[in-house]
Amino acid sequence: MFVFLSNMSKFFNRLSEILCITLMAIMTILVLLQIIIRYFFGFSFPWVEELVRYLMIWTTLTGSAIVLQREEHFRLTFFIDKISKKTSGIINLVLNIIILLFLILLLKTGFDSALFGKEMYTASLGIKYFFPYLSIPVMCGLMLIHQLNIIIRDTIKILSSNNSK
Repeated sequence: MFVFLSNMSKFFNRLSEILCITLMAIMTILVLLQIIIRYFFGFSFPWVEELVRYLMIWTTLTGSAIVLQREEHFRLTFFIDKISKKTSGIINLVLNIIILLFLILLLKTGFDSALFGKEMYTASLGIKYFFPYLSIPVMCGLMLIHQLNIIIRDTIKILSSNNSK
């Protein structure tokens, strides 16, 4: 089970990296074209700013999932560094479970928001708000996979350290 979840986490992380790079490239090209057209031709496309805003939301949440999988989020370790390895492992496990619970809550809230946006349309693009709002539950689902993988791995470490003594 753990090996499957670990491989799935790595696979989705690689897809996330590709998505993040692609979205960043699209945003960069759109913004540069918008600047050039505005500067040389004196007009701009109103849909570009809206599209870039939604792509930025997707990129940010995708980046958050990547950072979560790599466990590179900013954290203060002043107190954790001062206590024993076993105790710090247990504290990290509890904190990871709290993060998991928060992601579950955010997944449900984000899904409710996406459903709420099914009947509303964006101003410039004319697409349903469902699609921009869908970024929250999709990326929270992805982060849940990563977080479960981290929790199971850390639990195995804690249990194996207890058995080896």
